[in-house]
Amino acid sequence: MAEVIWLSMDEVCNLTGEVKETVRRKCKRGEYSCTYDKKGKYKNYLINFDSLPEAAKNRYNGIKINSQHSKFYKESPA
Repeated sequence: MAEVIWLSMDEVCNLTGEVKETVRRKCKRGEYSCTYDKKGKYKNYLINFDSLPEAAKNRYNGIKINSQHSKFYKESPA
């Protein structure tokens, strides 16, 4: 079974280019699969990676691949 990836509201905003209010509304409408924990009067949303649009998924995968490559370059011998 594949591991579920949960992203914060800020990460989703960076990937999709949407503002926090838009992401929150899409969560409430059910466009994004999400969960939240309530701290005081604030909700901290966690959005399921699989519910994001394909363009955002590709952008996320590109970031992960680039960070892996930079890690290998940093560890490689001169």
